Parts: sequence; C-alpha cells; structure tokens
Amino acid sequence: MLITKEIDWGNTGELTELLNGILRERRKEHADYMRKEQMIADAYTNLSHDIRTPLTSLDGYFQLLENACDETDRKRYIYIIQERIEIQLKKNVNKAELVFRNKVESPGNIDITQILERFYKADEARNKNSTGLGLSIAKGFVLKMDGEIEAEMEDKWFCIKIRFECEN
Repeated sequence: MLITKEIDWGNTGELTELLNGILRERRKEHADYMRKEQMIADAYTNLSHDIRTPLTSLDGYFQLLENACDETDRKRYIYIIQERIEIQLKKNVNKAELVFRNKVESPGNIDITQILERFYKADEARNKNSTGLGLSIAKGFVLKMDGEIEAEMEDKWFCIKIRFECEN
C-alpha cells in the first residue's frame, strides 16, 4: 500500500513522496518480473507442445505397427515412423528459433521497418537516456553468427525473432 499522510509538518510530505516513489518502483519491478516469468512459462508450454505432438503421432504408428498382422502394413508403418523421425530431426536440429515478445501500449508508435537500425528510438520517454543502439547491436551479433533477425508487431505484441542454422 502507498503511504498517506494527514498532517504535513516538517519534511513528512517529501518523505512520503520519496517512499511512495520507491513503492511504485518496486510494484513496477514486480510486474515486470511476473511478465517475464509468464513469458518463460509460455515458452515452456510451446516447446512442450512442439515436442508432444510429434511424439503422440509416433506413438500411434508404433501401436499400429505392434498390432499389424500383415507384413505390407508393418513395412508401411515402419516407413512412416522413420520418415516422421527424419522430418522432426531436420526440423528441430537444423534450425533454432528464439522469439522474444513484449506487450506495448502504443504499437502505432513503433516503426517496424526501422526498429533494428542504429539510433532508432520509438519511446519518447527514452530519448534522453537511450542511444537507440540495443537492437542494432543485437542485429549485428546475430548477423555475425550467420543468423537471421526480424521484428514484427502482432496486435499489441512487439516480437523479435532470431533464427540460426545448426550443424548436424
């Protein structure tokens, strides 16, 4: 709770404002922490879904293989299982993608075509303290590692997607 005062004597007004400012900052930090925790939980959920769906499909084909009496059916199920495993290995091992999302209040203020360029600043509040180099530096690192980086807006979600090719 924020601190209230009924009598303003001495420096109690200044002290109250100072303490309330600290409390507001802690609330903001807590909200940011909770948002980041939710992003991590969402990433785990998405990863779990990306793994669970192919495994469920493979499990179904293994059950069909186990119950198949006809040799032609058994060979077909084995072929399908091998094909699905190969597709998943290529899909999951050869390319890695990282996605960072941040909810924004005014998506119209962000120029997605310029966001990765040097000195671009979408937030007027940051113009005094920010150089606008953060995403430009990230872009430089990703490109030096032969990766791809792109920014996009999905409703009120600002997204940065980074992709890397992986060695076998």
